[in-house]
Amino acid sequence: MVGFKSKLLLFSIIIAIVMVMLAIVLINLPPQQLICANNDGFCPNGCTFVNDNDCPKETFQQQGAIFSCLKDSDCMTMPTKCANEGCTYLDKECQYGTSCYVSINKNFENLWLASSPTCIGQEIARDCTQEIQNSRCIGGNCKLSS
Repeated sequence: MVGFKSKLLLFSIIIAIVMVMLAIVLINLPPQQLICANNDGFCPNGCTFVNDNDCPKETFQQQGAIFSCLKDSDCMTMPTKCANEGCTYLDKECQYGTSCYVSINKNFENLWLASSPTCIGQEIARDCTQEIQNSRCIGGNCKLSS
């Protein structure tokens, strides 16, 4: 019985030494280098608009932030993607629509311009020669108004 306890103790010590060595190796690993690259369509955590123009100029990003606003001057009019006002820079593909313009938060201008989703379906003829509508902040969202 004494032999079993000493083997168990030896095994426990070996496991403890292995765990300590593993922790030391993990602590001493070099930090992963953050890659902030312009116009790659990504904004990794830790990147900002200053070092990656794919990131918004604001400090937070959440679903719908591209349309959010506090005042009229936060908004700007941009051509739609795939003529679809529901298509944003986050979409990989969008159905063709009939809209000419959409109102977005101006902090997302570079992201909007850099994105190019694949347009699917039948392209619908539309007349985009009308006067561009004003972008306004209505109820906390950028909207087009005449």
